Amino acid sequence: MLIVLIFVVLEEVCRTVQPLFVSRLVMYFEADSEITSSEAYTYAVIIVLLSAIANTITHPYYFYTTLLGMRLRIAFTGLIYRKALRLSSLSLGKTTIGQVVNILSNDVNRFDQAFIFVSYTFVAPIQLIVVTVLLYYQLGPSCFAGMAVIVLMTPLQGWFGTLFSQLRTKTAVLTDERVRLMNEIISGMRVIKMYAWEKPFSLLVSESRRKEIQKVRKSSQLRAANLSLFFTTISLVSLATFVVYSLTGNTLTASKVYFAIPLFIVVRQSSGLYFPYSVATTMEGFVSLRRMQDFLLLKELAIEAAPTDVSKDAEDKTTKDPQVTMTNISASWDEDDGEKALTMVLKDINLSVKAGELLAVVGPVGCGKSSLLMTIMREVAHMTGNLDVSGRIAYSAQLPWIFSGTVKDNIIFGLPFDKQRFDHAIRVCALKKDLDILAKEEKTLVGERGVKLSGGQRARIGLARAVYNDKDVYLLDDPLSAVDTQVGRHLFDVCIKNALKDKTCILVTHQLQYLENVDRILVMKDGEVAGYGTYTELQSSGIDFASLLKKPEEQEQKVVFKRRGSSFKVSSIRRSQSVVSGQSIEPICDENDEEEFKATGNISYTAYGQYFRAGGGACFIAFYVLVNLIVQALFNVADWWLAYWVLQEETALNEFNELDSTNSTASPSSFEFDSNWYIYTFLGLTASLFVMSFLRSFLTFSFAITSSENLHNKMFHAVVHAPMRFFDANPTGRILNRFAKDIGFMDELLPLTVADIVQISLMVLGAVLTVAIFNPVVLLVVFPLVMIMFLVRLYFLHTSHAAKEKVGIAGRTGAGKSSIMTALLRLAEPSGTITIDGVLLNDLGLHDLRNSISIIPQDPVLFSGSLRRNLDPFEEHTEVELWEALEEVQLKTFVSEFPEKLEAEVTEGGTNFSVGQRQLLCLARAILRHTRILIVDEATANVDIKTDTLIQATIREKFEQCTVLTIAHRLNTIMDSDRIMILDQGRIAEFDEPFVLLQKNDGFLKKMVSKCGQTEAANLLDIAREKYNKNNSNKKKTMLTENVHTIIEENDVNVTLNKNVGL
Repeated sequence: MLIVLIFVVLEEVCRTVQPLFVSRLVMYFEADSEITSSEAYTYAVIIVLLSAIANTITHPYYFYTTLLGMRLRIAFTGLIYRKALRLSSLSLGKTTIGQVVNILSNDVNRFDQAFIFVSYTFVAPIQLIVVTVLLYYQLGPSCFAGMAVIVLMTPLQGWFGTLFSQLRTKTAVLTDERVRLMNEIISGMRVIKMYAWEKPFSLLVSESRRKEIQKVRKSSQLRAANLSLFFTTISLVSLATFVVYSLTGNTLTASKVYFAIPLFIVVRQSSGLYFPYSVATTMEGFVSLRRMQDFLLLKELAIEAAPTDVSKDAEDKTTKDPQVTMTNISASWDEDDGEKALTMVLKDINLSVKAGELLAVVGPVGCGKSSLLMTIMREVAHMTGNLDVSGRIAYSAQLPWIFSGTVKDNIIFGLPFDKQRFDHAIRVCALKKDLDILAKEEKTLVGERGVKLSGGQRARIGLARAVYNDKDVYLLDDPLSAVDTQVGRHLFDVCIKNALKDKTCILVTHQLQYLENVDRILVMKDGEVAGYGTYTELQSSGIDFASLLKKPEEQEQKVVFKRRGSSFKVSSIRRSQSVVSGQSIEPICDENDEEEFKATGNISYTAYGQYFRAGGGACFIAFYVLVNLIVQALFNVADWWLAYWVLQEETALNEFNELDSTNSTASPSSFEFDSNWYIYTFLGLTASLFVMSFLRSFLTFSFAITSSENLHNKMFHAVVHAPMRFFDANPTGRILNRFAKDIGFMDELLPLTVADIVQISLMVLGAVLTVAIFNPVVLLVVFPLVMIMFLVRLYFLHTSHAAKEKVGIAGRTGAGKSSIMTALLRLAEPSGTITIDGVLLNDLGLHDLRNSISIIPQDPVLFSGSLRRNLDPFEEHTEVELWEALEEVQLKTFVSEFPEKLEAEVTEGGTNFSVGQRQLLCLARAILRHTRILIVDEATANVDIKTDTLIQATIREKFEQCTVLTIAHRLNTIMDSDRIMILDQGRIAEFDEPFVLLQKNDGFLKKMVSKCGQTEAANLLDIAREKYNKNNSNKKKTMLTENVHTIIEENDVNVTLNKNVGL
């Protein structure tokens, strides 16, 4: 913050001092001026320098403030995420997904803007005092009239800030509700479409959006008024100051006017714009902070009471020692606030489950079976009694959570992959036959929430996840209900009774046929224990626990009997929900997931047209354009009239002085100038400007909000009527983000952006035209500046969005692959020409050339000395950057274990590091260089597959925006390249997209792939096809520009690569 304050103070000092020199320069052009030409040129140079300094300081100021805001946003995002993972079930009931999404989408974004203007909370008042003193020095007491206008606006802005805060609080609640509703609709779209509920739910969303948009409109009206006041401040202040100055008998001169107006502009910028923005963003920021604070203060799970690791004492216990013990437990989902009676879901529960024991929990629906498991996991708080759980817990939910990923990802769930353990989980959970019928087996994508899986498949994947975790205590919440009898028997006998025989298992089930084979049975009814013991004990005690489940089954049988004609369909549907042997297997849909589309490059005119049409028709647009032209005309005419007034008054004064010099009897005080006509005209122009400016601002914000409202409705209509394939291919979060963050931008940011674009564009155009009328030479400077700004804009768009592609180079040993690297680095001077960015390689100095290219060599080279010296031999990077680079290549933990840390010794050749570690250190070195060209020369030829995968993943992530040239023998390393170059005897044999090359039956790449074996060849073909489809999709969506040509011409090797393709 200190450097930010320094920047803003320096900038405002330059802008405040500049009018002093402007006034002196203007005085040079007055009659009988005492200022010399050399002084005038000096003033002109100082004015330019002050402007340059102020403008130069502005950019780092904005950079550091937005960087600070971004860091806070990221920090709070991570904090909210971590908090969400720790919320108890009770706390989850107090919040909604909509609220969490809204906090992460909109509330945290307040930090991006908050710090830009916060400095002006202190700077603006001080600057106001300084400017008032300077104006008093030139204009006397008349300056207080103008400054009073600015001062009176301060409490008005404070009031606006309060209203902003109140409206923001109300709007956020309504947005939470709308996003929550949208989440439910998107998540349940399959059911909504089954029941044709699109229209009723559309009405719900429309009503929710209508309430939200009402608050947004009120907030926008305040913003419109605020913006209008800012735009007209200069005119109002000038009117008050110069009218009072003239009416008190003073003569307006150009030097005084052009001294005062720049100071008015400075004060308007800081006190009339930045200070109100500071108040508004601060107030809105506090609202967001309170919302985040309320969320962060929600009660968390009592993790400290539920150890995740088995203690040494627990390990030493014998199998006779209890693993789960509940003594007089009573539990409730409600929070004990002391004001209302609690509803107990469990009442006086007593049980003890030992290691290697299987307890079955049975009872009717709603009797508290799942609540019992939740209490053991401490998701539900127990109000009385004691709970003792020894060991780590694995939980298989009744409705397992399946995320968008592969079958394998959902089973290992972030744990290290162990093939033996994975195959064991697949076998015992009866998933082997499911995977056998899939082309990609366990690598098959399941879609979000497992939409491509049947209910039985989801249940068994959830059970396999628990088995793979290999915990001590297993809580199984009815995993057998989603499968048929045959699969259920397999799961019970093979998985629960055999694979988990040494574990502590608590099985909730409705399947009575398994109760004879469990160790103990807990019969529940209305949250209480209706029976507890072995199957034989319960039968002999006279407790007919089976009757608790028998009645629903009998009712179901009666329904089937009465509707015999539909019994076949019911059973067919039942079987299709799970996987059994033989013909009852339901194949998982093959994946063809779509990547999220993000518009890049220039915005099409069609998008602008849709936005304007959504905001109003042609008549509205025509009227809006007319109002804008009138406002700008009034603004320019008011400025011109003030200049004309000053000119006439100065002319009259000069004529009087000339007459006075020839007439000795005239008194100096007898000069009079009738300024009433000029005052009334100036007053009329200012009043008209004030009214029309308000009209324009309200029209702008009304147009933007109407457009946002209509586009939201149009988008919702399109989404709700989209086919189910759309929802299967796109995650809920991706769709929901359109209705949360994107709509939030349209509601909050886009109206201000539209208003700024319109006003600034017209002000610049009006200023240029006004100056050009009197001095057309200025156009010679304006046109080049416009072109430069246009090119800068294109550069920004293309460098920030354009996709960078990648080229792989392959060929037999000695084909000349590494020779390309040699030629590029000029390790041997090539014949022919090589150009980079249109510059001949021979025209570049070797140091400049090689310093702009990073390389990961085939044989990693380390030098004796410290590790720091190997990473940063010229001490160009901070220690933080070095550690970040090590973290990127997953060596941070390894290096931090050295006592000397970065000063750890590297022996000659790096022999005290493994080959893989040396390769990773070379990768870290390349990351630190931040070059735009990377050459990877057989970097993974001598490392294991794991290290190869790590290196390739890091290259794709860290060098995504770079030109990458990969030389490799392993085809899987380069098969996802944008193009592959096959070299043969120093010449290009093939050069095209991998998938295209694989279509050539006698092609070089085709032959190389066929030698990899049938399985690997099929895998490589899939990779090439996926990349081909992605590239063709991007070509249609992205305008590729900013060519960085690299042309190599040597021994018939003629290639043109550009940054869009990746070198």
